[in-house]
Amino acid sequence: MAAKNDKLTDADYKIIPGVGFSKVKFGMHKEQIIKLMGQPDEIEEDANYGDSPDDKVTVLYYDIDGFSVSFDKEEKYRLTEISFESDLFVLENGVRVGQTTAEALDLLEKAGYEEPMLEDLDGEVDPNDNTEAYTYDEKNVTLWFDNGILQTIQIGPFWFDSDTIKWPE
Repeated sequence: MAAKNDKLTDADYKIIPGVGFSKVKFGMHKEQIIKLMGQPDEIEEDANYGDSPDDKVTVLYYDIDGFSVSFDKEEKYRLTEISFESDLFVLENGVRVGQTTAEALDLLEKAGYEEPMLEDLDGEVDPNDNTEAYTYDEKNVTLWFDNGILQTIQIGPFWFDSDTIKWPE
């Protein structure tokens, strides 16, 4: 189990699809996150994460706390993605890093999530791992599994349509 951040209470570890967690919300800027969470362990500036050279993101890694936040250039460097890699963070119905594929998918089904889309990345991420990504488009949630164990819970904001993000209030 990861060490708890002294800035977070137990309630702050609840993952809220389409919104974020704690006081960290989609649409915030890098400086706001640093003010809330402190200096990250690492900052990756303008990494290319898409098909176009203009698909740039800045990522703040809070390795000790078990999460990272990504800011998309196309959205004026507002927070557009959060990845959780610590079992302290909890998604609906008790889904957390370290669970088996069956456990996590069953909990989300019981929480009313639609059938996920499965992407099998066998050997593409790491040749020694069988990596699978289960994406719930309606909730903008992706669960990443290596060898049948949940490694990362990734969330993004909700969308009005394919071009317009519904930023949380």
